[in-house]
Amino acid sequence: MTIPNFPGWKDHTKGNILVLLQLPGDASLRGQRLSEWLVDTVRHIRETSERPISIRFHPGMSDKGRAEFFSEIGPLLFNNYKNIYWQNGVFKPLTQDLDEAGICVSYSSGSSIDAVLHGVPCITIDEGNLAYPISSHRLDDIVKPKLASGDEVKNWINCLANSQWCEKEMLGGQVWQHILPLIEESLDEDRNNIS
Repeated sequence: MTIPNFPGWKDHTKGNILVLLQLPGDASLRGQRLSEWLVDTVRHIRETSERPISIRFHPGMSDKGRAEFFSEIGPLLFNNYKNIYWQNGVFKPLTQDLDEAGICVSYSSGSSIDAVLHGVPCITIDEGNLAYPISSHRLDDIVKPKLASGDEVKNWINCLANSQWCEKEMLGGQVWQHILPLIEESLDEDRNNIS
């Protein structure tokens, strides 16, 4: 596996605020209603910034899913917020949205990884977001997001790469050899806590 180079952080004060949506009901949302989260997120961003907000739909969202989603975001649609743009993730490549973004906001979208690898600082809300360790977590940080050092980002990329396994490694038992000591350590900790 080739590990990508981190280009360094873009100037987060330029470009729009890119909000990456997921599929409503996705397990990675951990029960969070995506429509509620989006309404609250845009309201909070507008309390802090007038920068353009680009809201990108997950490319896998069906027409039915989009219709249901829009039926739940009335407060957002009727607040007359200015400079809000809707992006259908099917028609516009993510890289183009990232080129235009100065900062990215997501709940637990895996596209946060793409944002970091594109040099776009992220605000990740949920710990399940894979970019969480190197990101800000509060919407108030729109003005001054966390900018992890190059070494922190490189370490994070290496950790991500080391958690991926190919079929040959799985069939050869390398995954089990890697995971078994971690399971045993966790079991030992549990036993010690019970005693």
